[in-house]
Amino acid sequence: MFKKQSIILILAIIIYIAFFTTLCLLKYSNFLYQGLDLSIINQVFHNLANFNSFSSAIQNQSYLGDHFSPIIILLLPFYYFFQSPKTLLILQTIILSLGAIPVYLIAKEKLRNKNLALIISIIFLCNPALHSINLYEFSFLSFAVFLLLITYYFFQKKMFRCFIFLVFLCLLVREDLSLIMFMFGIYALLKKRSLKWVLPPIIISIIYFLLSLKIISYFNVDHVYKFLIHYSWLGNSIINLIANFFLKLPQVLLHFLNLENLIFILYLLIPVFFLPIFGKKTLIFFVPILLQFGLANSGFKGIFFTHYLALFIPFIFIATIYGLSRILSLIRLMPSRIQSSKTSQKITPGKKEYIFIIFLLIFITIASNIGFSPSYNLSKKLINLDQQESKNKQSLINEIPKCQCSKNYILATNDFLPALSNNENLYATFYLIKGKKQYSDQDYNIPKLNYALINYEQFYKSCQNQEQLSNNKKICKQGIKRLKKVLVENKLKPKIVIDNNIFYSNNYQLNNSLQKEESDIIINLSKNKYEIMLDESSLEKAVSF
Repeated sequence: MFKKQSIILILAIIIYIAFFTTLCLLKYSNFLYQGLDLSIINQVFHNLANFNSFSSAIQNQSYLGDHFSPIIILLLPFYYFFQSPKTLLILQTIILSLGAIPVYLIAKEKLRNKNLALIISIIFLCNPALHSINLYEFSFLSFAVFLLLITYYFFQKKMFRCFIFLVFLCLLVREDLSLIMFMFGIYALLKKRSLKWVLPPIIISIIYFLLSLKIISYFNVDHVYKFLIHYSWLGNSIINLIANFFLKLPQVLLHFLNLENLIFILYLLIPVFFLPIFGKKTLIFFVPILLQFGLANSGFKGIFFTHYLALFIPFIFIATIYGLSRILSLIRLMPSRIQSSKTSQKITPGKKEYIFIIFLLIFITIASNIGFSPSYNLSKKLINLDQQESKNKQSLINEIPKCQCSKNYILATNDFLPALSNNENLYATFYLIKGKKQYSDQDYNIPKLNYALINYEQFYKSCQNQEQLSNNKKICKQGIKRLKKVLVENKLKPKIVIDNNIFYSNNYQLNNSLQKEESDIIINLSKNKYEIMLDESSLEKAVSF
């Protein structure tokens, strides 16, 4: 029979799933997923579900050349019957919420107090970083949160077979989890466990990491592990990175010690009242994660409010539990609480101490949610959003025939990509702007197109962002010229204009969704700073600078 703590925890998980599923689906239906991860991964899922390869037309290569995530095979049965980006968003929300269960189990085992364990697990569900992962895009790293927590629980309970099985499951998520699995062996050594606990995670993780890099390099268009570019200031190979880490140690320390890195650490620690600092040996798990992101060219700047937080969250809460345990042990040793040495009764904190700790944790959780959680800003944005704009975008998507998906070759801006990503021949203007594949000098190839859906406001913003990142002021003009060339070569004519969005086609019959004549249709053409020119010969003026 369920205890009251279990019932409350289940209800809290259900509430979390209901709330964040609603937010994710509203964000999706209003075209607010404007990164690339959801679109790319859904395209790969859809290809596999229809017995095609791991290829992604958006990326112009196999997804195996990006990351090695065999977990996709285990998730395919859930996706097969409901092939949609919505399925991925719901799966991600569910697995993130289930992380509260191992948090409760770990806390109950360590703190020996079910009520306090319940409070910690609810605080987990209310953590702003967890919300950031949930609301960013879709990522396989989301599954690492639950898997890493349950792996630690089996380690804590000394259930070796279950632990090793979970080590393998964690490795299936992504190649960089090998670094964390390696640290389980080091942690076992610090905990003075037998070699049975020390050697297997170390050996397995090293072999898996090297094998993953080989596989990724094989499928990558340049036959390299492309993400090493994030560490270009230290070298262009793993051996160079390791060597220069020690040779350039003063520069490495200066790279870590900057204001933005400090702000990021505060962002993680404030919602849990800095308790992880007292987590002692559990802090060892942060070493590879901090090195992985802290040594990147942009430091921790690039991972605020993204899926990369999934590697931090499990150990933030494990360290929080151990830190709280240490604080409670100190309370037990306070002079006012010390009992007579004649009694053998166990010394425990009184109700006042527990009430104070619980009140403090709840207060910090509420305050950090108001200050940090993206759920607040997204909810506010959705309330104030112009629904007509979303309906207009959907009406443009509906103009593309759905019965001939394999024959529909489409180019689209980021906002349209998720809704179109069940199409195996979908391409992104994001890569067209530079004309190169991600982190590569190889050309971004687009075959003959039938349709294009271009939001010129977003197109221009993408140009600006890439200019800033590459410090190249010519990217905007080059991007517009490349877009013009693609439209002209494919004889794509502007057929429908709604605000800043243009629907192009080279073989177009108007559907019943827009009862207008087939000629160039202008619907609610906005008069703002983005001047849309229907004549492709004037495409350079498509955006007013």
